Amino acid sequence: MAALPICLLLLTLIQSSIQLDCNNCSSQTIPTASHVRKLMSALFLKSYDKNVIPMLWNNETLYVDLQFSLIQLPEFDEVAGTLLLIMKMKVRWLDEYIVLNYLPKTHLLMEIDLQSDDIWLPPVTVFNSVSSLTPLIKGGYDATLTLTNGQVDLNIGIVTKTGCTVDTTDFPFDEQTCEIMFTPWGYQSHEVEFLPTTTYARTDQFVENQEWELLSSTINTTSLSNRSILSLSITVKRRPIYFMINMIIPVVLLGVLNSLSFVLPPTAGERMGFATNIFLTFAVYLTIVSQSLPETSKPMSNMVYYLVIMLSISSLTTFVTILSLRIYAKEEDNTPVPWILVYIFGFLTCRLCRKSKFMPPKRRKRSESKQTLTKEMTGNDITEVKRDLSSGASVVTDDESMVQPMEYVDEVSDDDEEEEECRYGITWTVVGRTVDKTLFLIFMSGTLIISGYYILPLLLGTTGVTTE
Repeated sequence: MAALPICLLLLTLIQSSIQLDCNNCSSQTIPTASHVRKLMSALFLKSYDKNVIPMLWNNETLYVDLQFSLIQLPEFDEVAGTLLLIMKMKVRWLDEYIVLNYLPKTHLLMEIDLQSDDIWLPPVTVFNSVSSLTPLIKGGYDATLTLTNGQVDLNIGIVTKTGCTVDTTDFPFDEQTCEIMFTPWGYQSHEVEFLPTTTYARTDQFVENQEWELLSSTINTTSLSNRSILSLSITVKRRPIYFMINMIIPVVLLGVLNSLSFVLPPTAGERMGFATNIFLTFAVYLTIVSQSLPETSKPMSNMVYYLVIMLSISSLTTFVTILSLRIYAKEEDNTPVPWILVYIFGFLTCRLCRKSKFMPPKRRKRSESKQTLTKEMTGNDITEVKRDLSSGASVVTDDESMVQPMEYVDEVSDDDEEEEECRYGITWTVVGRTVDKTLFLIFMSGTLIISGYYILPLLLGTTGVTTE
């Protein structure tokens, strides 16, 4: 029974606190349209000047925060060196005039949305624009004011077209980094300064480009000529599949076909035309690549060097083809092969090592008869034969295996003439075929080595992807 009065006392206190809270709720004023008009009149109609920087002290610096969200990269013209970019930009700064004129108990509102025409706007300008140097922030946008601390938040959409230095050394596997530079036009760095709170641009709403892949973005600040500069760096990488299929692979195949011109039969009559067509095709590809690159001498694209070298090889192939056809034409003129060429090409074709194989059948038979005769004749017989030959007599022996020496000497003289004509089987046709085989190996090896030297480093090159 002693605890009953205590419970009644607690219930009484709880009921009193609930009634007190209800009274406070009923006494709280809800902001209406009249409060908004009164607030706008107090903040902007009396002492606010939107043409004056909203700082109470002139020796202070107004800091502006810029945040970016990339939307689309519709065009990157590497020949003209321009980048077209669509993005959202959020601008934030503190307006001290608003805090000075704001009375919390009177104005009631803590946050308000209004048109950007009524407040001071930072003249954010694209410093390296190729179109115009005009402020991006103009009237007509909705700005959000936090009245308690004077913070102004403004979201706008911008389209920038800026200049960009293009490095096409590794074309078409190149990466390009372009900068969009912003500055508060008309203010020095001690008056208005950019102070970003993020180090990259958001890409959650970015629409991928079909030709360029976005790798990364960074935000940096610097000062140039006592002017605050904010740089938004965009790194993009070219998608090389199109150029690989339509340019690199055909050029490599043309280089291989260029070497095959030495395999065509010289009697077909198409060798010269084939080499000339390959040369003209390389010239066409060089023109196409030149139209896709900026007209600069430094740096030059490795692809241009590669095509120029392949064009030179093709022209050299055409020249050597003419000389090769001239070699085959000498066969019809019955021009003997010079001895120096006989020994050179006899060595290259290993005919010197197998010269008995290329000796005429009649000469080979008589050579074997000579060896047999030498084995069967004695020294006295040879002396007697020489003495009889000197007297002009015909010599006949009882041995049937021996032949008449006078006739044998005549046959040896005929064999020397045949050997002169044979020359180990080296004819102009053999010379031409050997030259074709050698040139085929040289040009094919050179084409593959040069293609590997220029193409493989580009294909094997890797780049870190750090897209935020």
